[in-house]
Amino acid sequence: MDPAVIGEILVRGLPQDAEDRLRLALRRHVGERLTEERFTEIRNVAADAGEGVRIQINPDRRKNRLVSVVIFDPESAPKRIAVAAEDQRLLLRCHMKPRAEQPATVQVEVIIGRNGAVLAARAVDGPEHLAEAAIATASRWLYRPRLLNGIPVEVQTTVEVRFVRSKNSRKAKPAIRSAKPLQALSASHSVPGTVSPGS
Repeated sequence: MDPAVIGEILVRGLPQDAEDRLRLALRRHVGERLTEERFTEIRNVAADAGEGVRIQINPDRRKNRLVSVVIFDPESAPKRIAVAAEDQRLLLRCHMKPRAEQPATVQVEVIIGRNGAVLAARAVDGPEHLAEAAIATASRWLYRPRLLNGIPVEVQTTVEVRFVRSKNSRKAKPAIRSAKPLQALSASHSVPGTVSPGS
């Protein structure tokens, strides 16, 4: 398979002079194929901008085979943001199928890591006897990373784990619905389509 093509190179969270130098040095790579050799060259140029500078490759979902190369200082990005459940649901890639003898819904507060995996979960509402199963189910869900200005960030949100009864309790079908946003969050950053504390 041919390497992806660099659609854009973004620089985030660095001092303005460092951003300008990087943009000038790397703009010629836009439109080129992102080969291993090209990535090494970009990484070496980015390393000159300072210690701790990271590179993130993000697929451009609007244009097939294009990627965005984001060079950033992780210290400049917020650690965690609050996101409405319905917005986070759009990034859900894989979820396990919960089972129950009776239909029920359990709200689970989750923290999703920069890689899209659930880092922590706790039941906040629903039948107590299903809380443990709901936490185990939500903990296995996998999301596409949430990007803020091209930089992956952790997410805190609430999801609903729905247990649906089937003809035999072994084949219950899963469902996920939007849930109410969290009321008390420690995050102070928000992005369009997200919920900030106190919203």
